[in-house]
Amino acid sequence: SISPICPCCHEATETVTHCLNDCSRIKDVWSQSYLRDCLPPQSSNDFWTWWTASTEILNPLKNADRNPQLLAIICWNCWKARNQLIFEGSTSMPSAILASSVKLLREIQRTPSLSRHLHETSS
Repeated sequence: SISPICPCCHEATETVTHCLNDCSRIKDVWSQSYLRDCLPPQSSNDFWTWWTASTEILNPLKNADRNPQLLAIICWNCWKARNQLIFEGSTSMPSAILASSVKLLREIQRTPSLSRHLHETSS
């Protein structure tokens, strides 16, 4: 049987909110990110509420390092790190998760057609 406890921190039940926001390992990622001062606190166990509030806060900002795409990429890389731990037994440092997230964002921004497509779909 599969344990409902978070495989990363072993401290709480694994939910989407816990995996991408509340897990102590993931909190280290967010605390080191460029977005740390922009994001709302996680006040409920509802990831969608946090996500919606976060993207509403980030959309008006024009700083290239603080945008909804970076938020999505960090969440995606946190999920990938979780899966690498579970399926491969390898751990990722918060700084590595952030570095790969920023690198991917820069690659997207340097690809005009992809960058334009993402901008159009987030508006």
